[in-house]
Amino acid sequence: MPTVKYQFAPAPRDDGGSSQSRNEAMSVYVLPPIWYPDGVLGLDPGWYVKIGGGANDFFDEDRADDAVADLDDGNAYDYLKRLTDLHRVHLFDVVMQYRAIFGDADGDDEDDEGSSEGTTHASGLPGLLYGWSAHRVGEYLALVEKTLPRIDEGGALASVMEHCGYCGGSLARVGLDFRPMLPPLFADAARGIFTRAMDAAAGEFERTVETHRWATAPSSAAARAKERERDASGGDGDGGGVEAASAPPYALLEHVPIAALTNAILAALNDLRHCALPQLRQPLADELRACIERCAHALMRVEARRFGRGERSAGDEDPDAGTFNAFTGACKALAEVAAPYLEGCYGRVFRGGEKLVDVRGAVAGLKSSIVSA
Repeated sequence: MPTVKYQFAPAPRDDGGSSQSRNEAMSVYVLPPIWYPDGVLGLDPGWYVKIGGGANDFFDEDRADDAVADLDDGNAYDYLKRLTDLHRVHLFDVVMQYRAIFGDADGDDEDDEGSSEGTTHASGLPGLLYGWSAHRVGEYLALVEKTLPRIDEGGALASVMEHCGYCGGSLARVGLDFRPMLPPLFADAARGIFTRAMDAAAGEFERTVETHRWATAPSSAAARAKERERDASGGDGDGGGVEAASAPPYALLEHVPIAALTNAILAALNDLRHCALPQLRQPLADELRACIERCAHALMRVEARRFGRGERSAGDEDPDAGTFNAFTGACKALAEVAAPYLEGCYGRVFRGGEKLVDVRGAVAGLKSSIVSA
């Protein structure tokens, strides 16, 4: 870290000379070579000799801003980690150096009456230092909020949140704990990741069912999986039953679009568990319900276009009973197997959250028009 030397010369003696000569003597009171850290360079030189009472901009703003500008922001995850480390070290050093030079007070005796510079904030920091520190923390949080939407993985988001929390805990030792301000920022980012995943899953499902050839042949993998499921349910102990209950239903393997949809939603839920903040329980339950309802409506449109009487276009082939049965089986798999299972999985991410999803309402139209027909 760059440093500058200062040496404290002997205090000038009052030999009866003029005030000008005493001021000239005071002007050389600070000379090399006592070592001061780089953070002190931001202080107005007048503070070193306690002359001049109103130095408002006593820290060099450009120094910190230039350091931030030098960071590579190509990768949002690495950028936020380095940004956090930079602000943690900078703020901690400046506060400790200020206290080492001036103590915990701001020089009340030398401030004019009514001046706010001599007051001490509830955080324990002098008023002037607290104002500057709060400004720097605000700048840091604004950069975090701006960059978080560029992170598209829940694991990376959780890692950044933990790193920011560590920074807040470190700065809490000097009265700058900003951790209560982090959850809203990361909750918005986590909601964005989950919302995009639900939109992508529903969009892919809609495209798939429009062109899918509904097959009637059961999957051999599903048959083997059902045998393993029966063996596991008949085994001793409770561990196998719990594992079987949390595993995806093997019946979905007979319906490829429903299985692919389930896998996509499970991947999103697995990503969400890293940063499942309490304030996200209801909003993300609504997102999951909207995704399932959108998929149910997609099947209803396919039924109206490809299997509805008198509504098929000239290019559509006449479906036979086997194809229609396969399509109906897929609708039942979504309404009666996949949707309840995904509802339960949401409850494993947020305890009790399955009550907020309401998949019955999401698939009510599909069940009434196709499954129950």
